[in-house]
Amino acid sequence: MKKETMGGMVLGIMAGAAIGMGVGLLYAPQSGRKTRRDIEKQALEMKKRAEHFSETVKERAEDIGSTVAEGTEKYRRKVMSKIG
Repeated sequence: MKKETMGGMVLGIMAGAAIGMGVGLLYAPQSGRKTRRDIEKQALEMKKRAEHFSETVKERAEDIGSTVAEGTEKYRRKVMSKIG
């Protein structure tokens, strides 16, 4: 997946979560203090999920990079053996 596509997807997920929180707040029948605590709790949870998502993306990108590097090296060796 391209870097731009991944960035757009992450931005879309975060925007959707923020919109969902906003709508939830508009319809929440509770006190402001409790609502603020809920917002803080949700924000921390979103941060944890974003960090986890980021780590997963990094790990998969590294795996893909390794696979591509290995394939490239095999192909280079094959070509060099036919040349030399």
